[in-house]
Amino acid sequence: MGNNLENYLYDTEDVFEDKYTTKHKELKIYLEKLINGLPFFENEEWKEILTSMNANATNAKEAYLVAISKIIRAGAFEHHFVFARNGSQFYFYNSKKWIEINTQFLREFLKAVANKIGIPKYMASSAVFVMKLQKQFIQNVYFETVESNDFRHINIQNGVIAINKYGINLEEHNPRLFLTHLIDLDYNLNETYDVFKSFDAIISSKDLQKTLQQAIAQIFIKDIHYDKQICLYGLEYDLVLSFIKYLNKIVPKDLVTAHFGREDAVIEDLFIDYKEIKKEPKFLETLVIIPCSLDVVTDLTNLDNQLILFHWLIDGVREIIKNQCVYVTQECEEFKSRFNLVSLFVEELNFIKTSKNSKSIVTTFEYTLKQYELYCELHDEEVLGRGNFNKELRALGFESARRGSGNVWFAKFA
Repeated sequence: MGNNLENYLYDTEDVFEDKYTTKHKELKIYLEKLINGLPFFENEEWKEILTSMNANATNAKEAYLVAISKIIRAGAFEHHFVFARNGSQFYFYNSKKWIEINTQFLREFLKAVANKIGIPKYMASSAVFVMKLQKQFIQNVYFETVESNDFRHINIQNGVIAINKYGINLEEHNPRLFLTHLIDLDYNLNETYDVFKSFDAIISSKDLQKTLQQAIAQIFIKDIHYDKQICLYGLEYDLVLSFIKYLNKIVPKDLVTAHFGREDAVIEDLFIDYKEIKKEPKFLETLVIIPCSLDVVTDLTNLDNQLILFHWLIDGVREIIKNQCVYVTQECEEFKSRFNLVSLFVEELNFIKTSKNSKSIVTTFEYTLKQYELYCELHDEEVLGRGNFNKELRALGFESARRGSGNVWFAKFA
């Protein structure tokens, strides 16, 4: 019975497996590679190791903790792996990107290491020992990251694309950038790719396509902001979402959160359904409206491959850097005026400017405002306040003066 009990207690090996979450499957592959490459030390070898560390019976456990930590770090170095703590979170660098490790998974890994390198099984199976090992290991893997204030980085298979408002470079992978994303494509800055054609049937104007391209590509550049939502006018929003699905594969999440300045930001925040447009000047100022062909029935699931879409956006980045602004075609601005209710009022009621002199025909503020309110009532639209209405007329180039007992516009209803 004693032998059976001994076998039960000491011969059962700990299996390195993630029992708590499935998101660590990729991480498990790398850590198993690390574990498999670690040496196994016999009892006599451990005695020599502990002696070299000046360990004795009273501090043997502490010596084991330090030794295990050093052995893991040495094994990781051979594979260009790095462990690090960032705030309260623990991470593993797989030679290209950082992957977060939860506490329980880290303990499972450390237990598996202890068994692999020949730590006495009663220690490796002890929860107290493993917790101390975790604490020791975290203490020994302090890693200093580099704050890159000017650049935004896109981590791809063959390197890191570094972008700021002055240019684009392709650099080697670098753990100090602490990038947690990796886009699954290779990209050469100097290579010519096919033209992105997926929007040709929907947006026929190349200038409009260029505006869309740069309105998205601005996310890749830190210090150039065109803080407007994109409205693909006339395109049903489920089709817009199919396009966004592809963007999510090539636009890193951390660049999106950095652009919007909040952790819960998503690429969808860059777009708005055309059915949600409000005919208010302040609201319209927040949009770039791109008219789409309304008679085209298509879907965007047949988009050109990700590499071509990525190249299309990087080309947009180049243009923004070159001109230090996001290109917006005049066609967009002219189309947007269709939604400015004051502009529509002026156009439809033929409210025209008159010359600014003492004999000029004028219209009082009160009469003009009354006509505008009747126009809004007729079209079931919300009325702007007096101050904002006057501000919008001035923005359209109308001039005013004080005459007699009130203000007048140098304008008339034709």
